[in-house]
Amino acid sequence: MGVKNLWKILKKCAEEEINFDDKKLAIDISIWMYQYSSLPHNQSLYFITKRILKLIYYKIKPVFVFDGNIPDLKRKVCEERRNLRNYVDLSDLARKFIEKKICKICCKKYNECVHASVEKDNLFSKIYKNCIDRLENHEYDWGDDISSVSEYEDNIFFDNNEYNTYDCVTDNQFTDTEKSIINT
Repeated sequence: MGVKNLWKILKKCAEEEINFDDKKLAIDISIWMYQYSSLPHNQSLYFITKRILKLIYYKIKPVFVFDGNIPDLKRKVCEERRNLRNYVDLSDLARKFIEKKICKICCKKYNECVHASVEKDNLFSKIYKNCIDRLENHEYDWGDDISSVSEYEDNIFFDNNEYNTYDCVTDNQFTDTEKSIINT
């Protein structure tokens, strides 16, 4: 199905040809690289070069823009999403074990399937690695806010670099004689 005289109708709205001679065009090269990422290296270079030559033929000066470092906020959000996917995958796998679903690869129950145990081990190792990384990099918030600790609290918990066990229970729970007995 077509529209009769479409080009005549559109001709009224058409703009004159734009001249790109000696114009600069900014190109995000990562898009081109992604488009050809599935091809072998030589072919991707060939097609990118072909695009560049076509721009030069039309007297367009390409200016290539490359991605810089990922901002910290974006990196953290992406990392949290990746970790969330790992947990969701693990919960899906656990649900399949509990509901005794059948593996699509070997047609056995997930409890008996070799594939599921490998998948489970991979997911657990990802989560374990994530936990270790967080602990080593001190990215986990344990609920302690160092800036809110006062000198009074420092003196209560650490008296002359010795740890007082009675201070862990509560303040003023013991009498002075009980405190002296506990500290000896």
